[in-house]
Amino acid sequence: MLLFRVGGAYTSTSMPNIMPFAAIFFCAAVFARACPLLLPAAAIAWVLGGPVTSMIQGYDAFGLVDVVNMAAMLICGLIGFQFQGKSKTLPLLGGTLLAAISFYLITNTHSFISNPVYPRTMEGLGMALWNGVPGYPPTWVFFRNSLCANTVFALLFVATLKFPSLKTARRFGLEPVGSSH
Repeated sequence: MLLFRVGGAYTSTSMPNIMPFAAIFFCAAVFARACPLLLPAAAIAWVLGGPVTSMIQGYDAFGLVDVVNMAAMLICGLIGFQFQGKSKTLPLLGGTLLAAISFYLITNTHSFISNPVYPRTMEGLGMALWNGVPGYPPTWVFFRNSLCANTVFALLFVATLKFPSLKTARRFGLEPVGSSH
């Protein structure tokens, strides 16, 4: 998480938002019963990485945007709790995408409310959700990259739990690939 967070600060213009944060919080909540330290570890990494990321990008070390982002991550975790006990890959991917979409809508709506560049109209909200601030990459690019990163992370996370061993996979409530009952 810390590597993604700090690395993402350095690649924010060349590869904006190639970060699977929604999937990390979603998966940590889905598998919290089997590994209760995942969600607290993700939250701690997020909080520790925030000031570093903000300073790299030239912002204050901590601000309202950090609170909104953490709230959005907690929403991703709450969505993950709804998927506990699901062992099929497609529902988990669907939940990951729901978490990523939720994160995007929450954070970009906050941008719409807090950034004076956006007119306080439905067109301004559309601008915040699609075009973004003129002179920067459009927000749909951030959204697309976020969906891709979250999907790949979730697939890798589930794959690592399904492939290693029957014992490990069952601990996380998954059926390993090639196993039959």
